[in-house]
Amino acid sequence: MQETLTMKEIVEKAMENLPEEDTIDEAMERLLVISKIEEGRKDIENGKVHTQEEVEAMLEEWLK
Repeated sequence: MQETLTMKEIVEKAMENLPEEDTIDEAMERLLVISKIEEGRKDIENGKVHTQEEVEAMLEEWLK
C-alpha cells in the first residue's frame, strides 16, 4: 500500500531534496513536474485513461 502524502508534505519533501545551488526557476520547475505527476495519478484513480490503441487512433485522426 502506497503512503498518501498531503500536497504540503510533497512540496516539503521536494524542497528538502533540492540541491543548495539550484535557482528559484529550477525549484519551480521541479514543483511543476510534481504537480503534473499528481494530476496524472488522480486521472488514473478516476479512470481517465486511454489504451494504447485509443491513443494511436486519436493520433491518426489528428494527423490527417
